[in-house]
Amino acid sequence: MEIKKFAVTDHKIKAVVYGSSGTGKTSFGGTAKNAIFASAEGGLLAIADKQPNYVEIKSLVDLKELLAYLRNEKHSYETVIIDSITEINEIIKAVIVTGK
Repeated sequence: MEIKKFAVTDHKIKAVVYGSSGTGKTSFGGTAKNAIFASAEGGLLAIADKQPNYVEIKSLVDLKELLAYLRNEKHSYETVIIDSITEINEIIKAVIVTGK
């Protein structure tokens, strides 16, 4: 048995932020350190002053390319913000329905 001492640096937070349109979810995401946005709705105007890094997600291929980059390439991103999961869901549903 190994007794360990808890340290915040040993753990990552996984979270879903839910709220109505305009409640500040993107602004909240913009406060994350070393973040990249997977932007599917083009709604980054609220944090334009922060000049966030983002990838425009228009297809499932775009999302897969971002995931491959994050898994396989050297980068400094610590946080990935999906904006919005509703739009990503629509992209995935379209692939399921059309097969493309």
